[in-house]
Amino acid sequence: MRRGERRTAGRGPDPRGVVLPLLAALLLAFAAPGCSLVPMGGNPVPGEEASSGDPLSRPYYRKIAPSPKPDGTPIEILKGFQAAMAGDDDSRVVARSYLTGEAARTWNPWAGVTVYDEEKQIRSLTSPEDPNTARLVLEANVVATVDDDGRYRPAVGTLEDKTFTLVKTAQGWRISSAPPGLLLSQDDFRRIYRPLDLYFPDQQLRGLVVDRVQIPVSPRESLIKSLLERLLQGPTSALGGAVRSAFPGGTRLNRVSAAEQGTLVVDFSAEILSVRGTPTLQRAMEAQLAWTLRGLASGRTIEVLVNGEPWPGGGLRIELDGYPAYDPNVLPQQPEAYYVRDGRLHRLSWSGDEAVVPGPAGERARELRRPAISADEHPKVATLGDDGIYVAPLGDGGAWQRWIRGRNLTPPSWDRYGDVWTVERGGERRPVVLRSNGSPPREVEAPGLQKMDVSALKVARDGVRVAVVADDGLGQQVYVGAIDREAGRIDGLLALDATAAGAEVVDIAWQDAQTLLVLTRDTKENRELTAWDVTDGTQLTSAGLKADSRIRTITAAPNGRLLAGTGGDGEILIWDPDKKKEWMTLDGGGIDTPAFPLS
Repeated sequence: MRRGERRTAGRGPDPRGVVLPLLAALLLAFAAPGCSLVPMGGNPVPGEEASSGDPLSRPYYRKIAPSPKPDGTPIEILKGFQAAMAGDDDSRVVARSYLTGEAARTWNPWAGVTVYDEEKQIRSLTSPEDPNTARLVLEANVVATVDDDGRYRPAVGTLEDKTFTLVKTAQGWRISSAPPGLLLSQDDFRRIYRPLDLYFPDQQLRGLVVDRVQIPVSPRESLIKSLLERLLQGPTSALGGAVRSAFPGGTRLNRVSAAEQGTLVVDFSAEILSVRGTPTLQRAMEAQLAWTLRGLASGRTIEVLVNGEPWPGGGLRIELDGYPAYDPNVLPQQPEAYYVRDGRLHRLSWSGDEAVVPGPAGERARELRRPAISADEHPKVATLGDDGIYVAPLGDGGAWQRWIRGRNLTPPSWDRYGDVWTVERGGERRPVVLRSNGSPPREVEAPGLQKMDVSALKVARDGVRVAVVADDGLGQQVYVGAIDREAGRIDGLLALDATAAGAEVVDIAWQDAQTLLVLTRDTKENRELTAWDVTDGTQLTSAGLKADSRIRTITAAPNGRLLAGTGGDGEILIWDPDKKKEWMTLDGGGIDTPAFPLS
């Protein structure tokens, strides 16, 4: 969707207000939701959760937005307008009734969302010499913003330029000038929007990348329909040109309905049929649809229709769990781990089996510094040497080869396509991002990293997102961006709020395709380990992670298990979320630098 373009899927709340129970029974999600009215006289009382832990099945209250009072004061009119933004219908008809005619025509409620905390105040700038004009300022702390494409971004600061001009008309006070977009309190935002995951294929159509969006819940259509309509609009600006959609341009969603025997029927327009000429494209489209619907249509089979008719050639039915090869996490739930002991690389399985790996990495011919493991059909190990990045196969035969030359490189990182990445830390803070698959290394543009000192770069398991630790001269920060492989560049780098003032980033690791672990230490050597969801930049406080003063390196697997190296202590620590949430020492001494593939 082009920025500034009006969306048709899930535009917003109904002015009359509804209680919309998003029940666990999927059938009710397909049908038109039932409504009950909640007056705006005071805050609505939240109901008890029908299914704790499931954000899609919580009772949902929509506020009733009253019309403007003919004798309302300027402050009362502004408060009514705020309520109408949170409880109005899809077209914001009631909210527009608080505006003058010209303002109602020009105000754009779809220009993003600003979310503020509950502590707000309205300050008057009214001049006593002009009794027919009032200027009011809404003051509050900003919590987050949502772009017009549904991308959520945490924010810190105060509202800026939220000034409203009101004039006295024959109908009473009306707003003649209002900032574009919606201004919502945290409670209103959580009630109106649902965070849902879209999936888009990478540029090679080999895997999927998760893209989280905020979907407005509409009483006029099911959440599944809103989700699919948003899917057809394409990825958010966070991924931009780094991914693509397998759905042909112009494809429209006609309807979504529930059929017998656990089938969800999804009817698209005829444009979708153009994927039939390219099997890899059709397969990617099926995977994209299946993964996107997993959260809302669990246990269902998807039947795809085209303008009400079966898919040509005998129909098309999609099983939601039938596309494991597109998994953004790449790894299985029980991946093998690796570590260094006595200068040789060892393999460790979760059954407890340990063995020296075959091939050059299992010998003592080369020092293994910060080894990284690939996850391709024939896995390899990359290690940081004094004069470059060296790579060797994890198998008999073969030899160490220098893939990337350099004397001031960051530790290597593999992507899912078999490329190894590093950053050459040049003088005057001019980092050069390099990648290689054994051929001469290619430079990757990274405009956002210029004039920074980069100490780490880790490609996510999906092969598209990337995390970077860099210092701009004011302290280290962790940045997350996306790799546009066709353009050969890293774009959209944004900082996570993962480091306190003066803190140093010790290490980072990808736990899964969207969760980044950050290990920091402060000036008193206190360590902190935090988990971050990079799809929306929020900290996952529910992870319950703890740091240990001995930890020097971290690596993680999608199942929540972590391994940590302790450096000179010669121990490996293990974190198992299925057991007591404490670090435990792995038996054996003289071992260090654990690594999961693609972490």
